[in-house]
Formats: sequence, C-alpha cells, structure tokens
Amino acid sequence: MKKTILFTFVLLAFAFVHLQAQRITVWTADPDGNLIAPKTTNVVAGWTPINLSDNKILWANSANRITITSYDLDNKQIASKTHGPFAGWQAVNYSDDRILWAHDDGSINLWRIDNFGEKYAEKKYAPIPGWHVVNFSVDKILWVHDDGRIIVWTMDSDGNRLRFKEYRPSAGWHPLNCDGYSNQILFEHEDGRASLWTLDDNSNRINMKEHRAPAGFHCVNYSGGTILFAHPDGRYLRYQVQYDGTLINTKSHVLTQDWRVINASNGQVLLFSEKPAPPAPVAAAVAPNAVRFRNRFTPNQWINIETGPAVAGPVQPAFRSAQWRMLPIAGTKFFRLQSVWKPTLFLNIERGPIEATAVTDAFKSGHWELEEVVETRAAGAPIHYRLKNRWKPDIYLHTEKGRLEASAVPTSFQSANWIVERTW
Repeated sequence: MKKTILFTFVLLAFAFVHLQAQRITVWTADPDGNLIAPKTTNVVAGWTPINLSDNKILWANSANRITITSYDLDNKQIASKTHGPFAGWQAVNYSDDRILWAHDDGSINLWRIDNFGEKYAEKKYAPIPGWHVVNFSVDKILWVHDDGRIIVWTMDSDGNRLRFKEYRPSAGWHPLNCDGYSNQILFEHEDGRASLWTLDDNSNRINMKEHRAPAGFHCVNYSGGTILFAHPDGRYLRYQVQYDGTLINTKSHVLTQDWRVINASNGQVLLFSEKPAPPAPVAAAVAPNAVRFRNRFTPNQWINIETGPAVAGPVQPAFRSAQWRMLPIAGTKFFRLQSVWKPTLFLNIERGPIEATAVTDAFKSGHWELEEVVETRAAGAPIHYRLKNRWKPDIYLHTEKGRLEASAVPTSFQSANWIVERTW
C-alpha cells in the first residue's frame, strides 16, 4: 500500500464539540498552524462524535448505536447511515473506509463500508487473553496488554492479518494512538512526556523521539506530523515535527472552557483526545460535575458499569457508563460517586465487594475519600488519587489482579492510583 505523508504543509482539521449548545465545529489549519474557516453544525441530542477521518464523522450514543456521516469539502453533510445496536459491541474508531469494533469479551470486528456508510464486508478475530485493542489506522491495529506490552498488527485490504510485532515499552509509558500512514506510534509517560516511535514497513522500530510540553500540559494525540498537548485551562499546543520526530515549530491555540477537542486529522488518521483532569484539588475542581476514573497501573481501564456490574475496562469517551458525579458529603472530606448513566446507582462496598447499587447517603460504605498521591506531583505530571472507603478505611479501589477490586493494598501500589478526568 503506497503511503503519502505530508508533514511540513499539512492541512490539519480540528473537531471541537460544544457541550452546552450541542454543536460541532470543524476548523482547518493553514500551513502555519493558524485555525481558519470554522464550520459549525448541530449535533443530534444524545450522540457524541468518536472521530473525524476522510471527511466522515463516526458517532455513538449510550444505546450502543453508531452513525457514520459523510461531508463534502465545505463540511456540508451529504450522507448518513446508522447501525446497531449490537449487544456487547462498541465502535472503537473509523479510518480508511473501515470501522473497528471491540466486544466486551475482547474480540474485534473490522467492517468495510462504502461511501454511504453501508457495510459490505467484515472480518472478526477471537479474543486474546489479556490484550485490549487501542486503535486502528489504515492498515495498522494497535493492541496493549494488561502488563504494558504492545502489539502492532499489519492488515491487508480485506482485513486479514499479515504480520505482527510485539514490544515492551519502558515503565510508565502507555500508547495513545498509531498513525498507519506514517507508521508511527505516540506514547505518553506518567510524567507528561510524549514519545513518537517510527517503524519500518515490517513494524521494526527505527527511531524514537521524546518531547515535553511546558508544565501543566498533557499529551493528547498525534496525526500527520503534529503532536497535540492540552492544558486544563483550555490552551492547546501544536508541535509540528519532521518524519524522525524532530521539532519544526510550535503553535498555541486557546479554547473556551465549554469546548474540548474530540480529534485532529488531516483527513486520514485517528487521534486519541479527551480533556485531561485539572491539576487542582478534586473537591474544588470537579464536584459535582461528571468525571472518569482512569487507572495508573492499567491505563486502558476506567471504572464503568457498561455491562452491569462495577468493573474496570476500556471504554469510549462517549460512554456515560464510565462517567461519575462526585457528590460531596456536607461537612466532610468524603464524596458519593453517582453514575451519570444510571443516577440511582452509587459505588459502594456494603456487601463486601465493590458494586454499583442503590444506597442512600446514610450508608458510609458508599462514601469515598480521594487521597492525593503526593509522589506523582511532578512538574507537568497528572495528579493521581487513591479511592479510600469511609466505612472501612483500609479498603481502596484497585486493579492489582487486572480487575476492579476493593481490598487492602499497600499505598505504594500503582494499581490503587487513579487519574480523575473531567468529561466537560
């Protein structure tokens, strides 16, 4: 497959979602990185965009349905097709006329669609124990294991796996996304650094380049020679890099707090994007708005109730089953953690194991303290917290065995560390 790579004069499209007015705006960046020609359209209530690629936007809703919409060069909608729901299946992303799906059991399905969003072929793969899909781009599927290893699959045009390559990144690094056109993978470190790997056609690593944005910025995603960093105050940095990762220039953008980047694309690639947690005390910064809890030890896992019980696993940004409201207990340092998706459910240990059930605020088993992990307060690093129960103060939420549990673990265990991610 011939791959055309534009780095110095790439036109980069930024997709923003306006959360209050339910609109989506698509911007185009000129060769100098200035945002120009915004185009705003309405968003159907209840739907959230997953990614923009090839002048198409993939959407999902809480009922597990997806819609793929096609746009012309003026960002006018010309086609739309809705699919689903499919029990247990979640759309991961769209790229190169294909949609990647992941099942709760770990299996995947790669659809081929036409210009109108109709499916005409598919290729399924059985689950691989311990492995979870991260993203798909052109001819690459990126996987991560519970122990931190990654695998890169190279696919043919029919979705058959041609070859694969496994790596074990250094401690503290986890993959964000791959770019199948340029054969590159973006990693993020716990301290806020970004690392761009360049691979040859056989997925052998031939180059690696690290970057660090100013204090307070966190790595967002990579596409077509551009690395994006975000700050909780709404600022975004665009690092334009050469093919070997060498920095060419930087460009800053300022958004108002009610907008967040969904993905950035030159029309061809997927970018991971979500607004990071603010580096401020949780009680003041997030309550009572919705947040997600992402694990430090298993960074592809979020606390969620997508399949019913309280678990830790991979979810899409649109899934309300992984969103929680932090309701403060008056006069204390504790919170109740209420599901946004099912507001009658609260995280608690009333019957021993962690579960999400209907308990009143009188039940201290449903009260949680967020203890800051002081040692992670490095310059520019995300702040981590331990979720400590009020009723049984030696009990913490963790993923030490790869699944969500509530038990006593040493405070040094990273499996009991959580990043609090804002969803607005």
